[in-house]
Amino acid sequence: MATESSEADKREKSWLVAIAGWHPARLNHLMRGHWSNGHRLKRLDKNLVALSVLGAGVPRAEDRRKVELTIVLGPRMRGGDPDAYWKSLLDALVACGALKGDSKEWVEYEQPTYARSAQHATLIQITEAPAPRMYQSDYRTPRRLRIPPLAELRRNLQRPHDEEVA
Repeated sequence: MATESSEADKREKSWLVAIAGWHPARLNHLMRGHWSNGHRLKRLDKNLVALSVLGAGVPRAEDRRKVELTIVLGPRMRGGDPDAYWKSLLDALVACGALKGDSKEWVEYEQPTYARSAQHATLIQITEAPAPRMYQSDYRTPRRLRIPPLAELRRNLQRPHDEEVA
């Protein structure tokens, strides 16, 4: 039985969330105009992403995850800046629990990829990603450096090197 669980742990856990007829709010749409416009757009994104993530069966995040974004453009649509879609999308994924946080400690992402189709859509690939060495649990709790007492340092300096080799 232990071999089955270890094999399941080795397999990469991945979920695809497809949302037809929708793109995340772009950063320049969130920042321009009255603050309530950006708030309204982010709220709509949070609700739609939460429903889609729930429908795709994505469990609550326990560890770091990788997010890949594919923006499917419809006819005569133009793609935004590479970083334009991430703000609203990452905030929505954190709000629904698909990500633990949107800092580099909890999420890994790159530039979105673009595709063309008859209807615009968004594809979100969420994958469990192991934490890099610097973000593992001991990263936030540094080990204390042991500084020997002054008397011990003096003894080590007075001792001849021949005794240490022997």
